[in-house]
Amino acid sequence: MRKLYLLTPMILFLGCEERFEVYTQGKENASKINCLRYDVGEKLEKEMMLKALKFQDDPTCEYSINLTKYHVKSCNNPQTKSLGAEFDGYIRVEILKNDETIYKAQSDFKSDEIGAFDRVLKTISQELK
Repeated sequence: MRKLYLLTPMILFLGCEERFEVYTQGKENASKINCLRYDVGEKLEKEMMLKALKFQDDPTCEYSINLTKYHVKSCNNPQTKSLGAEFDGYIRVEILKNDETIYKAQSDFKSDEIGAFDRVLKTISQELK
């Protein structure tokens, strides 16, 4: 019985974890990337990217990386408002060469925006090796 009391909170906690996939496009271009210019506005997000991707910010690099955060809650579409949404938004990170997207990774989130950002960064880090 005691084990049941310990196991129940763990099951409930694990059931709350978001299980959204990370979708990528342009993986074949990832091996070409040898430097990055970070076009990210917020300092914390830039620091997270620098730490995860292990590329220093090179202002002269031809490859730039940017971040898009989209929140459904700011959507004014009546159909979306009436039906609700399976997710609250998404995080997308794109790598561009000469203003053309050559690689991107994206993940949806439901209340855990930081978790989605971490998932995306982990995937990019693995694919840039």
